[in-house]
Amino acid sequence: MGGSASGGDGPGAGGAPGGGGSAAGGASPDGGTSNGAASSGGAESGGADSGGAPSGGGRVGTGGDGAGGGCVESTEPRAPGRARSHGFSGTDSDYSKLYDDPCSVPSDCVAPCVERGGTTEFCSTSICQESDTDYCLPPTKWRGVDGALSESGTIESSAVTSLSLSNGNDHDRLIVDDFGFAIPDDATILGISATIHRAAGGPQEASDHAVRIIKNGAIGETKREKQGYWPTTVTPEDYGGETDLWGETWTPADINAESFGLAIAALPAKGAGRAYVDVAYLRVHYQLPSCDE
Repeated sequence: MGGSASGGDGPGAGGAPGGGGSAAGGASPDGGTSNGAASSGGAESGGADSGGAPSGGGRVGTGGDGAGGGCVESTEPRAPGRARSHGFSGTDSDYSKLYDDPCSVPSDCVAPCVERGGTTEFCSTSICQESDTDYCLPPTKWRGVDGALSESGTIESSAVTSLSLSNGNDHDRLIVDDFGFAIPDDATILGISATIHRAAGGPQEASDHAVRIIKNGAIGETKREKQGYWPTTVTPEDYGGETDLWGETWTPADINAESFGLAIAALPAKGAGRAYVDVAYLRVHYQLPSCDE
């Protein structure tokens, strides 16, 4: 399965993150948690209704709750065990150091970016920013990604990305996976529901670019998106559903794999801005062969 094409024109101009003045397209980001994958430490707890968040934000065990009636079984919503930037696998500190690299042309910025953990595709959109001493301006990425592993209800504890079109149409994706499902081997997968708790830094600052499913570690081509701006407080938004297979065919093994997850990308809506993801829950709907017996 092929990965999704990054890009798509955004509705607004580039934004710069807070925490210090900078040239257009993004300031040096705040320091933060390591960008590496981290396992969720939440204990399993009771379930919540679809579209809602389980109490405590922990990973919730599967178990049919009869959603949809008849033969449809639905898991409880589950939070991810890992989160990371799609374009940059280094730490937030490694990323911040990219702004200290001098340059004469944009290509001078590519090698240091790749060396610190960026993909070639991500790093090739770096800019050589004119200043007293010209410096590299890398594309924006998701930072503090561990904030997307459990529900906090606040933007201060969420994963965050600055929004900018200065680097063209590259928009970093927040990858969340390792949901820990245990779908029975003889189940038929009927649909996948996602609930993303997200917010923008201000009114009309962010909108959906695309929400895509991840199967066997590859980002799907089919995208889900909602119209309108992200709210300024953390609010859940539902994607997919009981009969939505996101353009894929599924086996229980695909769902139970650590590499099953979501890729989330936001667009700048106007001016400077930020996008936040507090947590993303997945719920799987399936049918067992014994249900008609």
